[in-house]
Amino acid sequence: MLPALKLGYKMRPIRRMRYMNVEHATRLHMRQFIRKGFSVFTLEGHADDVLCVDFNHPKGILVSSSMDGTVRAWDLHRNRCLGSLEGHTSLVRCMQLDNATLLTGSDDGSIKQWNLTAISPVPTPSSASSTAASVVSSGRSSPELSNEDNNNMLPVLNDCCTGNLEGHQAEVTALYSDQSTAVSGSNDKTMKQWDLETQQCVLTLDVMWASNSAGSGSSSSGWRSMKSLDQWSLDGISSYFEPSDFVGALQFWNFALASGTIDGKLRMWDLRTGQAHRTLPGHTGPITCLQFDEVHLVSGSTDKTVRIWDLRTGSVFDTLSFNSPVSSLQFDSGRIISSNATENIDIYNRTSFQHSILQGHTAPVNSVRFRDTVLASGSSDGVVKLWAL
Repeated sequence: MLPALKLGYKMRPIRRMRYMNVEHATRLHMRQFIRKGFSVFTLEGHADDVLCVDFNHPKGILVSSSMDGTVRAWDLHRNRCLGSLEGHTSLVRCMQLDNATLLTGSDDGSIKQWNLTAISPVPTPSSASSTAASVVSSGRSSPELSNEDNNNMLPVLNDCCTGNLEGHQAEVTALYSDQSTAVSGSNDKTMKQWDLETQQCVLTLDVMWASNSAGSGSSSSGWRSMKSLDQWSLDGISSYFEPSDFVGALQFWNFALASGTIDGKLRMWDLRTGQAHRTLPGHTGPITCLQFDEVHLVSGSTDKTVRIWDLRTGSVFDTLSFNSPVSSLQFDSGRIISSNATENIDIYNRTSFQHSILQGHTAPVNSVRFRDTVLASGSSDGVVKLWAL
Protein backbone atom coordinates (compact mmCIF):
# COMPACT_ATOMS: atom_id res chain seq x y z
CA MET A 1 0.00 0.00 0.00
CA LEU A 2 1.29 3.41 -0.89
CA PRO A 3 1.87 5.83 1.99
CA ALA A 4 -0.57 8.64 2.72
CA LEU A 5 0.27 12.17 1.64
CA LYS A 6 2.49 13.93 4.16
CA LEU A 7 3.18 17.58 4.67
CA GLY A 8 6.08 18.71 2.56
CA TYR A 9 5.71 15.84 0.11
CA LYS A 10 6.39 16.95 -3.45
CA MET A 11 4.40 15.40 -6.24
CA ARG A 12 6.42 13.90 -9.04
CA PRO A 13 6.18 15.76 -12.32
CA ILE A 14 3.19 14.72 -14.37
CA ARG A 15 5.43 13.82 -17.29
CA ARG A 16 6.81 10.90 -15.32
CA MET A 17 3.38 9.28 -15.23
CA ARG A 18 3.35 8.38 -18.90
CA TYR A 19 5.73 5.53 -18.12
CA MET A 20 3.45 4.12 -15.44
CA ASN A 21 0.88 1.41 -15.84
CA VAL A 22 -2.52 3.08 -16.24
CA GLU A 23 -4.14 1.11 -13.43
CA HIS A 24 -1.21 1.93 -11.16
CA ALA A 25 -1.58 5.62 -11.99
CA THR A 26 -5.27 5.49 -11.10
CA ARG A 27 -4.59 3.74 -7.80
CA LEU A 28 -1.92 6.35 -7.11
CA HIS A 29 -4.26 9.30 -7.25
CA MET A 30 -7.00 7.46 -5.36
CA ARG A 31 -4.74 6.35 -2.51
CA GLN A 32 -1.79 8.65 -2.23
CA PHE A 33 -3.17 12.10 -2.88
CA ILE A 34 -6.49 11.92 -1.00
CA ARG A 35 -6.85 12.11 2.75
CA LYS A 36 -8.68 9.25 4.41
CA GLY A 37 -12.33 9.82 5.24
CA PHE A 38 -12.96 12.41 2.51
CA SER A 39 -15.14 12.07 -0.55
CA VAL A 40 -13.01 11.73 -3.66
CA PHE A 41 -15.65 12.00 -6.38
CA THR A 42 -19.33 12.86 -6.57
CA LEU A 43 -21.05 11.26 -9.57
CA GLU A 44 -24.17 13.19 -10.55
CA GLY A 45 -26.74 12.38 -13.20
CA HIS A 46 -29.52 10.29 -11.66
CA ALA A 47 -32.84 12.10 -11.31
CA ASP A 48 -34.02 10.15 -8.25
CA ASP A 49 -32.83 7.95 -5.36
CA VAL A 50 -29.81 5.75 -6.08
CA LEU A 51 -30.82 2.23 -5.03
CA CYS A 52 -27.62 0.19 -5.36
CA VAL A 53 -24.04 0.49 -6.57
CA ASP A 54 -21.16 -1.83 -7.34
CA PHE A 55 -17.78 -1.16 -8.86
CA ASN A 56 -14.64 -2.82 -10.09
CA HIS A 57 -11.53 -0.98 -8.98
CA PRO A 58 -8.89 -0.42 -10.37
CA LYS A 59 -10.38 -1.19 -13.79
CA GLY A 60 -12.54 1.86 -13.37
CA ILE A 61 -16.11 0.60 -13.90
CA LEU A 62 -18.95 1.59 -11.58
CA VAL A 63 -22.61 0.72 -12.08
CA SER A 64 -25.56 2.33 -10.31
CA SER A 65 -29.33 1.88 -10.43
CA SER A 66 -31.93 4.43 -9.47
CA MET A 67 -35.59 5.08 -8.82
CA ASP A 68 -35.47 7.12 -12.04
CA GLY A 69 -35.59 3.78 -13.86
CA THR A 70 -32.06 3.85 -15.27
CA VAL A 71 -28.99 1.70 -14.75
CA ARG A 72 -25.87 3.76 -15.44
CA ALA A 73 -22.30 2.71 -16.17
CA TRP A 74 -19.55 5.13 -15.12
CA ASP A 75 -15.93 5.41 -16.21
CA LEU A 76 -13.97 6.29 -13.08
CA HIS A 77 -10.78 6.92 -15.06
CA ARG A 78 -12.39 9.71 -17.06
CA ASN A 79 -14.96 10.66 -14.42
CA ARG A 80 -18.02 10.51 -16.64
CA CYS A 81 -21.17 8.53 -17.29
CA LEU A 82 -20.72 6.15 -20.21
CA GLY A 83 -24.41 5.49 -20.78
CA SER A 84 -27.39 3.47 -19.63
CA LEU A 85 -27.98 -0.28 -19.68
CA GLU A 86 -31.50 -0.76 -21.00
CA GLY A 87 -33.54 -3.93 -21.11
CA HIS A 88 -35.38 -4.21 -17.82
CA THR A 89 -38.94 -2.94 -17.75
CA SER A 90 -38.91 -1.98 -14.07
CA LEU A 91 -36.56 -0.90 -11.29
CA VAL A 92 -33.27 -2.70 -10.63
CA ARG A 93 -32.83 -3.17 -6.89
CA CYS A 94 -29.92 -5.63 -6.74
CA MET A 95 -26.76 -6.17 -8.75
CA GLN A 96 -23.28 -7.62 -8.67
CA LEU A 97 -20.28 -6.60 -10.75
CA ASP A 98 -17.39 -9.07 -11.04
CA ASN A 99 -14.62 -7.87 -13.34
CA ALA A 100 -16.55 -6.95 -16.49
CA THR A 101 -19.52 -9.27 -15.84
CA LEU A 102 -22.59 -7.62 -14.35
CA LEU A 103 -25.80 -9.22 -13.10
CA THR A 104 -28.88 -7.11 -12.42
CA GLY A 105 -32.10 -8.20 -10.71
CA SER A 106 -35.29 -6.27 -11.37
CA ASP A 107 -38.84 -5.75 -10.20
CA ASP A 108 -39.86 -7.14 -13.59
CA GLY A 109 -38.88 -10.59 -12.24
CA SER A 110 -35.90 -11.09 -14.55
CA ILE A 111 -32.13 -11.18 -14.13
CA LYS A 112 -29.93 -9.89 -16.91
CA GLN A 113 -26.30 -10.68 -17.57
CA TRP A 114 -24.07 -7.98 -19.07
CA ASN A 115 -20.55 -7.91 -20.49
CA LEU A 116 -19.08 -4.46 -19.89
CA THR A 117 -15.82 -5.06 -21.73
CA ALA A 118 -16.96 -3.18 -24.82
CA ILE A 119 -17.76 -0.04 -22.82
CA SER A 120 -14.60 0.04 -20.72
CA PRO A 121 -12.06 1.85 -22.90
CA VAL A 122 -8.53 1.98 -21.54
CA PRO A 123 -7.79 5.63 -20.77
CA THR A 124 -4.73 7.25 -22.20
CA PRO A 125 -1.91 8.12 -19.82
CA SER A 126 -2.64 11.81 -20.39
CA SER A 127 -6.23 11.39 -19.21
CA ALA A 128 -5.08 9.49 -16.13
CA SER A 129 -2.59 12.24 -15.43
CA SER A 130 -5.14 15.02 -15.79
CA THR A 131 -7.53 13.15 -13.51
CA ALA A 132 -4.87 12.80 -10.84
CA ALA A 133 -4.01 16.47 -11.11
CA SER A 134 -7.63 17.56 -10.79
CA VAL A 135 -8.15 15.48 -7.66
CA VAL A 136 -5.05 16.82 -5.96
CA SER A 137 -5.87 20.42 -6.78
CA SER A 138 -9.35 20.05 -5.31
CA GLY A 139 -7.98 19.91 -1.79
CA ARG A 140 -10.67 19.05 0.75
CA SER A 141 -13.53 19.74 -1.59
CA SER A 142 -15.18 17.05 -3.66
CA PRO A 143 -15.17 17.65 -7.42
CA GLU A 144 -18.68 17.18 -8.75
CA LEU A 145 -18.69 15.15 -11.92
CA SER A 146 -22.01 16.01 -13.49
CA ASN A 147 -23.45 14.20 -16.47
CA GLU A 148 -24.37 16.83 -19.02
CA ASP A 149 -26.89 14.65 -20.80
CA ASN A 150 -30.34 14.20 -19.32
CA ASN A 151 -32.04 10.80 -19.24
CA ASN A 152 -33.53 11.26 -22.69
CA MET A 153 -30.15 11.96 -24.29
CA LEU A 154 -28.12 9.44 -22.29
CA PRO A 155 -26.27 7.04 -24.62
CA VAL A 156 -27.77 3.55 -24.64
CA LEU A 157 -25.24 0.72 -24.37
CA ASN A 158 -26.98 -1.73 -26.70
CA ASP A 159 -24.38 -4.45 -27.14
CA CYS A 160 -23.71 -5.32 -23.50
CA CYS A 161 -26.58 -7.67 -22.60
CA THR A 162 -25.48 -11.29 -23.03
CA GLY A 163 -28.25 -13.19 -21.36
CA ASN A 164 -31.59 -13.22 -19.58
CA LEU A 165 -32.37 -15.44 -16.58
CA GLU A 166 -36.12 -15.96 -16.37
CA GLY A 167 -38.12 -18.00 -13.89
CA HIS A 168 -39.11 -15.83 -10.96
CA GLN A 169 -42.76 -14.84 -10.75
CA ALA A 170 -42.23 -11.65 -8.74
CA GLU A 171 -39.65 -8.96 -7.99
CA VAL A 172 -36.01 -10.05 -7.70
CA THR A 173 -34.81 -8.57 -4.42
CA ALA A 174 -31.46 -10.25 -3.71
CA LEU A 175 -28.62 -11.52 -5.89
CA TYR A 176 -25.17 -13.04 -5.52
CA SER A 177 -22.85 -14.71 -8.03
CA ASP A 178 -19.41 -16.09 -8.71
CA GLN A 179 -17.87 -16.82 -12.11
CA SER A 180 -20.13 -19.76 -12.95
CA THR A 181 -23.13 -19.65 -10.61
CA ALA A 182 -25.71 -17.16 -9.39
CA VAL A 183 -28.36 -17.37 -6.67
CA SER A 184 -31.32 -15.00 -6.58
CA GLY A 185 -34.11 -14.31 -4.11
CA SER A 186 -37.55 -13.06 -4.98
CA ASN A 187 -40.89 -11.96 -3.61
CA ASP A 188 -42.31 -15.16 -5.13
CA LYS A 189 -40.92 -16.71 -1.89
CA THR A 190 -38.25 -18.73 -3.65
CA MET A 191 -34.52 -18.62 -4.25
CA LYS A 192 -33.11 -19.95 -7.49
CA GLN A 193 -29.65 -21.22 -8.40
CA TRP A 194 -28.53 -20.49 -11.97
CA ASP A 195 -25.87 -21.90 -14.26
CA LEU A 196 -24.43 -18.76 -15.88
CA GLU A 197 -23.02 -20.67 -18.86
CA THR A 198 -26.32 -22.26 -19.88
CA GLN A 199 -28.42 -19.48 -18.29
CA GLN A 200 -30.73 -22.14 -16.87
CA CYS A 201 -32.18 -22.57 -13.39
CA VAL A 202 -30.69 -25.69 -11.80
CA LEU A 203 -32.31 -25.53 -8.35
CA THR A 204 -35.31 -23.83 -6.76
CA LEU A 205 -35.44 -23.37 -2.99
CA ASP A 206 -38.90 -22.90 -1.46
CA VAL A 207 -38.31 -20.60 1.50
CA MET A 208 -41.89 -20.82 2.75
CA TRP A 209 -41.80 -24.61 2.78
CA ALA A 210 -38.46 -24.64 4.55
CA SER A 211 -39.67 -22.27 7.25
CA ASN A 212 -42.82 -24.26 7.92
CA SER A 213 -41.13 -27.67 7.86
CA ALA A 214 -38.45 -26.49 10.26
CA GLY A 215 -41.00 -24.99 12.59
CA SER A 216 -39.27 -21.65 12.50
CA GLY A 217 -42.02 -19.78 10.73
CA SER A 218 -44.98 -21.52 12.45
CA SER A 219 -47.49 -20.97 9.64
CA SER A 220 -48.16 -18.95 6.54
CA SER A 221 -50.33 -16.62 8.63
CA GLY A 222 -47.22 -15.82 10.61
CA TRP A 223 -45.49 -14.74 7.43
CA ARG A 224 -48.47 -12.62 6.43
CA SER A 225 -48.41 -10.89 9.77
CA MET A 226 -44.77 -10.01 9.20
CA LYS A 227 -45.81 -8.04 6.12
CA SER A 228 -47.75 -5.61 8.30
CA LEU A 229 -44.75 -4.72 10.46
CA ASP A 230 -45.04 -2.25 13.29
CA GLN A 231 -44.45 1.20 11.91
CA TRP A 232 -41.57 1.86 14.27
CA SER A 233 -39.45 -0.74 12.54
CA LEU A 234 -39.80 1.07 9.21
CA ASP A 235 -39.51 4.59 10.61
CA GLY A 236 -37.08 6.63 8.54
CA ILE A 237 -36.27 3.91 6.02
CA SER A 238 -36.01 4.93 2.38
CA SER A 239 -38.33 3.81 -0.40
CA TYR A 240 -35.75 1.23 -1.45
CA PHE A 241 -36.98 -1.19 1.23
CA GLU A 242 -40.57 -2.32 1.05
CA PRO A 243 -42.30 -4.35 3.77
CA SER A 244 -43.16 -6.95 1.11
CA ASP A 245 -39.52 -7.85 0.33
CA PHE A 246 -39.60 -11.53 1.23
CA VAL A 247 -35.91 -12.37 0.66
CA GLY A 248 -33.92 -9.36 1.80
CA ALA A 249 -30.37 -10.66 1.35
CA LEU A 250 -28.35 -13.75 0.47
CA GLN A 251 -24.81 -14.95 -0.20
CA PHE A 252 -23.22 -18.29 -1.04
CA TRP A 253 -19.73 -19.73 -0.84
CA ASN A 254 -19.09 -23.10 -2.46
CA PHE A 255 -22.15 -25.13 -1.39
CA ALA A 256 -23.05 -22.99 1.64
CA LEU A 257 -25.86 -20.46 1.18
CA ALA A 258 -27.08 -17.92 3.75
CA SER A 259 -30.40 -16.12 3.36
CA GLY A 260 -32.18 -13.43 5.34
CA THR A 261 -35.93 -13.03 5.10
CA ILE A 262 -38.89 -10.92 6.13
CA ASP A 263 -39.42 -12.85 9.39
CA GLY A 264 -36.05 -11.65 10.71
CA LYS A 265 -34.44 -15.08 10.51
CA LEU A 266 -31.19 -16.16 8.90
CA ARG A 267 -31.06 -19.61 7.33
CA MET A 268 -28.10 -21.68 6.24
CA TRP A 269 -28.67 -23.95 3.24
CA ASP A 270 -26.76 -26.74 1.49
CA LEU A 271 -26.92 -26.17 -2.27
CA ARG A 272 -26.12 -29.84 -2.90
CA THR A 273 -29.38 -30.95 -1.28
CA GLY A 274 -31.47 -27.79 -1.44
CA GLN A 275 -32.22 -28.11 2.27
CA ALA A 276 -32.01 -25.57 5.07
CA HIS A 277 -29.99 -27.08 7.92
CA ARG A 278 -29.72 -24.20 10.41
CA THR A 279 -31.84 -21.23 11.46
CA LEU A 280 -30.43 -18.23 13.32
CA PRO A 281 -33.24 -16.32 15.07
CA GLY A 282 -32.53 -13.02 16.80
CA HIS A 283 -33.49 -10.09 14.62
CA THR A 284 -36.92 -8.61 15.30
CA GLY A 285 -37.38 -7.07 11.85
CA PRO A 286 -36.81 -8.08 8.22
CA ILE A 287 -33.23 -8.79 7.14
CA THR A 288 -31.97 -6.22 4.64
CA CYS A 289 -28.30 -7.23 4.17
CA LEU A 290 -25.80 -9.93 5.12
CA GLN A 291 -22.32 -11.26 4.45
CA PHE A 292 -20.40 -14.24 5.82
CA ASP A 293 -16.95 -15.79 5.78
CA GLU A 294 -15.50 -18.99 7.27
CA VAL A 295 -16.16 -17.93 10.87
CA HIS A 296 -18.60 -15.02 11.08
CA LEU A 297 -21.88 -13.92 9.54
CA VAL A 298 -22.81 -10.23 9.76
CA SER A 299 -26.43 -9.23 9.20
CA GLY A 300 -28.38 -5.96 9.14
CA SER A 301 -32.08 -5.47 9.73
CA THR A 302 -34.89 -2.95 9.97
CA ASP A 303 -34.73 -3.59 13.73
CA LYS A 304 -31.88 -1.03 13.70
CA THR A 305 -29.11 -3.49 14.55
CA VAL A 306 -26.13 -5.14 12.90
CA ARG A 307 -25.49 -8.56 14.45
CA ILE A 308 -22.22 -10.46 14.26
CA TRP A 309 -22.76 -14.23 14.48
CA ASP A 310 -20.25 -16.96 15.26
CA LEU A 311 -21.06 -19.69 12.74
CA ARG A 312 -19.25 -22.30 14.83
CA THR A 313 -21.71 -21.92 17.71
CA GLY A 314 -24.68 -20.27 16.02
CA SER A 315 -24.71 -17.51 18.64
CA VAL A 316 -24.50 -13.72 18.42
CA PHE A 317 -20.93 -12.58 19.01
CA ASP A 318 -21.69 -8.85 19.08
CA THR A 319 -24.53 -6.42 18.31
CA LEU A 320 -24.18 -2.91 16.90
CA SER A 321 -27.20 -0.70 17.58
CA PHE A 322 -28.24 2.31 15.50
CA ASN A 323 -31.03 4.87 15.55
CA SER A 324 -32.56 3.83 12.24
CA PRO A 325 -33.00 0.72 10.08
CA VAL A 326 -29.85 -0.75 8.54
CA SER A 327 -29.93 -0.61 4.74
CA SER A 328 -26.57 -2.01 3.59
CA LEU A 329 -23.28 -3.42 4.90
CA GLN A 330 -19.97 -4.97 3.95
CA PHE A 331 -17.12 -6.21 6.12
CA ASP A 332 -13.56 -7.49 6.00
CA SER A 333 -11.17 -8.64 8.72
CA GLY A 334 -10.69 -5.13 10.08
CA ARG A 335 -13.97 -3.24 9.69
CA ILE A 336 -17.71 -3.32 9.16
CA ILE A 337 -19.04 -0.53 6.96
CA SER A 338 -22.78 0.05 7.04
CA SER A 339 -25.50 2.54 6.18
CA ASN A 340 -28.58 2.89 8.33
CA ALA A 341 -31.19 5.05 6.61
CA THR A 342 -29.39 8.27 7.50
CA GLU A 343 -27.12 10.46 5.42
CA ASN A 344 -24.05 9.10 7.25
CA ILE A 345 -21.92 5.98 6.71
CA ASP A 346 -20.71 4.09 9.78
CA ILE A 347 -17.28 2.42 9.94
CA TYR A 348 -16.84 0.03 12.86
CA ASN A 349 -13.25 -0.95 13.66
CA ARG A 350 -13.26 -4.63 14.64
CA THR A 351 -9.94 -4.27 16.47
CA SER A 352 -10.44 -1.09 18.50
CA PHE A 353 -14.26 -1.48 18.69
CA GLN A 354 -14.61 2.19 17.77
CA HIS A 355 -17.02 3.82 15.32
CA SER A 356 -16.19 6.55 12.82
CA ILE A 357 -18.57 8.39 10.51
CA LEU A 358 -18.35 9.49 6.87
CA GLN A 359 -20.47 12.57 6.18
CA GLY A 360 -21.27 14.09 2.80
CA HIS A 361 -24.62 12.81 1.53
CA THR A 362 -27.70 14.94 2.09
CA ALA A 363 -30.26 12.11 2.22
CA PRO A 364 -30.34 8.49 3.47
CA VAL A 365 -27.64 6.18 2.11
CA ASN A 366 -29.12 3.06 0.50
CA SER A 367 -26.03 1.15 -0.64
CA VAL A 368 -22.36 0.87 0.31
CA ARG A 369 -19.64 -1.14 -1.41
CA PHE A 370 -15.89 -1.05 -0.88
CA ARG A 371 -12.89 -2.60 -2.54
CA ASP A 372 -9.45 -2.25 -1.03
CA THR A 373 -9.20 1.39 0.10
CA VAL A 374 -12.04 2.86 -1.98
CA LEU A 375 -15.70 3.00 -0.89
CA ALA A 376 -18.70 3.74 -3.11
CA SER A 377 -22.05 4.86 -1.70
CA GLY A 378 -25.43 5.52 -3.32
CA SER A 379 -28.03 7.72 -1.67
CA SER A 380 -31.54 9.07 -1.90
CA ASP A 381 -29.94 12.44 -2.71
CA GLY A 382 -29.49 11.02 -6.22
CA VAL A 383 -25.68 10.92 -6.26
CA VAL A 384 -22.93 8.33 -5.94
CA LYS A 385 -19.90 9.22 -3.85
CA LEU A 386 -16.48 7.59 -3.77
CA TRP A 387 -14.46 7.80 -0.58
CA ALA A 388 -10.85 7.16 0.39
CA LEU A 389 -10.68 4.74 3.33
